Amino acid sequence: MDTIIPQDFYTYTLTNSLTGNVFYVGKGRGYRMHEHEWEAKRGGQSPKCDIIRQILAKGGSVIATKVNENLSSEDAYLLESRLIKSYGIENLTNRTLKGNQNARGKKKPFKKQLVQVGVSVSGMLRDQIEACMEADGIAYSKETCYQYVKDICHQALLEHVSLKFPDQFE
Repeated sequence: MDTIIPQDFYTYTLTNSLTGNVFYVGKGRGYRMHEHEWEAKRGGQSPKCDIIRQILAKGGSVIATKVNENLSSEDAYLLESRLIKSYGIENLTNRTLKGNQNARGKKKPFKKQLVQVGVSVSGMLRDQIEACMEADGIAYSKETCYQYVKDICHQALLEHVSLKFPDQFE
């Protein structure tokens, strides 16, 4: 049975209507891109909320724009990262470059990243990965297994996204 991967994510930007400058790049689904303004109005504490409050106090508005739609979560993270790099993190209120980091910029353990996207490396899958690692001459351990899967997934995602969005890759 094939696993259906949700394709309901998008990447978006938040723009200051007074200056025309993008100040935030995000990944979301549903109403996510509008939640930032609601968060700022409720007293949220972040550089992004501070900018939103400043814009609203001066009579401006926050322009939320979808850049890409109908993406998987992984594709949206990759495109979000590309957009952040394109605008320059120093010009944005984003705290990190990649979706696999927490607010302090530290990488989440890869196992947690896999679990977030619905991948569990256990049972038969682990045995198959272990066999592949052995064939590639890599000694199996918990850490090397996750690194092996991470490397394969990363390469596959890059290939997939570059085929899907060739104009956004150099």
